[in-house]
Amino acid sequence: MSPESKVQTTEFDELMTRRALELAARGIGQVSPGPLVGTVIVNARREIVGEGFYLYDQTKHAETLALEQAGERARGGTAYVSLEPHAHQGRTAPCTDALIKSGIKRVVAPIEDPNPKVSGRGFAHLRAAGIEVCSDLLIDEGARLNEAYIHYVRTGRPFVHLKLAVSLDGKIATRTGDSRWITGEQARARVHDLRHQYDAIMVGGGTVRADDPLLRCVEDRLCASLSISACEFLRNRNLHKPRMKGP
Repeated sequence: MSPESKVQTTEFDELMTRRALELAARGIGQVSPGPLVGTVIVNARREIVGEGFYLYDQTKHAETLALEQAGERARGGTAYVSLEPHAHQGRTAPCTDALIKSGIKRVVAPIEDPNPKVSGRGFAHLRAAGIEVCSDLLIDEGARLNEAYIHYVRTGRPFVHLKLAVSLDGKIATRTGDSRWITGEQARARVHDLRHQYDAIMVGGGTVRADDPLLRCVEDRLCASLSISACEFLRNRNLHKPRMKGP
């Protein structure tokens, strides 16, 4: 914990920070290439007066949405944000400017944004404006929520999730090639959750030729909210692209 972040926190702070993380998670599958961000605005009487979460297609950031909902009730209050607010001009104006202008007196956020354009600068801008900043609360939860984003920013490589469905003896089909749902309904539902979360699905050419998979998110509850369709990548060393099913 840095000296600047050694600010006393309370159980209420933790509760509101968890709420900000919950809001951020509503953007899963709909924020790439940006991070998941949620914001809760609490007034001086500890009443929630504004909430928001980021979606790429809606452009406005979580902080701005929550502040718009709160209006003048934000003045003198606390903003709980799941990730460090940005202080640079990007697709939107700096969120730190909006927080400062609103009269917020305190900002609580679990972790810094590792993006070089943001990292530490957002917190520094808020502190320079006289706003109390408390970070390092629920660090693990904050980092886990944005693990894919953090990995990409730090390494320049995509975050890859390997999905395998195998029998106890390590097989995926019988020797005749017969294979039909080694996994159960819960596991298959989890696969569609994953398809919703990631930007691309990669599969080998052999799998396509043998199974002709749809590679789609078919759960209505997910597809209804999926605004950015996942890409399909085919890995085939023979450079032969077999016919694939349509949507």
